[in-house]
Amino acid sequence: MPRLIEHIDAIARKQGRDVLYLEFHPQAPGERKGYDYARDPVRAGVLAWLDQNAVRWDECGPIADLRVMPPYRGQVYIEVPYDEALPA
Repeated sequence: MPRLIEHIDAIARKQGRDVLYLEFHPQAPGERKGYDYARDPVRAGVLAWLDQNAVRWDECGPIADLRVMPPYRGQVYIEVPYDEALPA
């Protein structure tokens, strides 16, 4: 059974705070069609760094929009509270 990927704003509401969200896909609409997040070396490098530094992360969707349902493009939520004194 497929796992539910939550929208980043739903995660923020659950956490009751601001959250850190990363998008890796190209921003130009014409470049998005052929984007494959599973083959993106930048995304793979960032996720490897997070794993190596024991920073928890999870897949998430973009900000919810009732008008459209965009596909998953490799976005991630990083499980770190905003705190300038926190070494992570």
